[in-house]
Amino acid sequence: MRLFGLSWLFLLWLNPNESLQQNEIKCQLTLPPLRGTRYEPAYRSLFSPGEKIRVTCGEGYWILNTQTTSTETTCKNDRDWTIRPVCEEVTCSHPQALYLDHWGDSGQQQRLGDTVTYRCGSDYRSTDGAPWATCTRDGWEPNPLCQAAYGCKRPPSISNGDIKTSAKYHYQHKERVEYICQQYYTMEGGPFKTCINGEWTAEIRCHQNCRVPEVPASLRIATDVTGNQIRKGQHLTFACQDSSHVIKGNATIECLENGQWSNPLPTCEAAKDCRRSPPPLSHGQAKPGTRYPYRHNDKVEYVCDTDYGMEGGPFKTCVDGDWVGEMRCRLAHGCGRPPPLSDGDTKSRPKYQYQHNDKVEYICQPYYVMEGGPFKTCKDGEWTGEIRCLRPCTVNRDDMNRHNIQFKHRRDDKLYSEHNDVIVFECKRGYRHDGAVGMRQTCEHGVIHLPTCQ
Repeated sequence: MRLFGLSWLFLLWLNPNESLQQNEIKCQLTLPPLRGTRYEPAYRSLFSPGEKIRVTCGEGYWILNTQTTSTETTCKNDRDWTIRPVCEEVTCSHPQALYLDHWGDSGQQQRLGDTVTYRCGSDYRSTDGAPWATCTRDGWEPNPLCQAAYGCKRPPSISNGDIKTSAKYHYQHKERVEYICQQYYTMEGGPFKTCINGEWTAEIRCHQNCRVPEVPASLRIATDVTGNQIRKGQHLTFACQDSSHVIKGNATIECLENGQWSNPLPTCEAAKDCRRSPPPLSHGQAKPGTRYPYRHNDKVEYVCDTDYGMEGGPFKTCVDGDWVGEMRCRLAHGCGRPPPLSDGDTKSRPKYQYQHNDKVEYICQPYYVMEGGPFKTCKDGEWTGEIRCLRPCTVNRDDMNRHNIQFKHRRDDKLYSEHNDVIVFECKRGYRHDGAVGMRQTCEHGVIHLPTCQ
């Protein structure tokens, strides 16, 4: 035991400085540094009172209590630093402002450089006019976010119009004035301009109307017109009184902003006849005509050759000496399976494909009467021909008993009566006809009305 005590005193005598240093250690740093923090010197963690270090913050960080990105701090005797050597992320909190009408974040803190949309309340405006704020080291920019909105000076004048009431020299934010146009002028936009943050908003223009022109006897106005004034942008369309005349010039004119028409009035002239025969049509021909020359507005019908179908047409019209109308004959398309027929069917088993001009015959179910038909024809990819199967009528004996009637003729006493069959009824013995529905009734597509006897 004595030997151990002597050894300890010997070691203490050999290392007096290290022992004293351990007693002098006061301040400590966390290594590695926290995110966004850098130290100089970089690799020491223990410091004695009076020793200094430099703390430098990375992008988006700062020393919170100095709000700087770099500073020196000194170790004190109480094991603390003169400035806390930690960099914290720069953030901006939700602004507490009564004049904010809308703030676009969800309540969380925003980082340096983040932007948030916002809207100022009534009678306030964004300081820089933009609808967003940016988080900076100095807080939210712009600062302040909102300012009281500006008023306006006298409202601007407009050509050919005026303010409805006497103008003031100053107007408050959101105050508005009403404009009116002079007689024979029409307003576009408006009628109000509003003072918004020092500026008068809304475009208002007064356009001169166009007078409806007087037209010669040969010309008529085809547009419905009320009164003798037409507004800017509206149109007048003209036609000739005589159908054998044609319009020369612009048949439609527009009212311009200056109150003038876009074009002069058209005129009417006698239309020329077509002295040339109707033009030929490849794989088709015009139906024979008896007129020569052809008059203005005469039409000629064309047909295509067998196995050809027509696109456009089928008429060409003589218009002021020229033939007008586009058409062509091309190989006709075939058809798929023929369409079904309610209460009927095709007479033979249908095919999956048919040629142009092929026909299919239909039949109706027993007691059904065919209307139209009996054929549908494949015409250039479409099945043509209207066919309908008309239902028969049934007269229920219980219904007849309720109406106190019976068949007058034995031949009418049958289960089914076909469409258009006439059935004559009579009252049972001891009953008289009430006259509301006649005793002679016709079956119409499955419906027959029963008379009543009382």
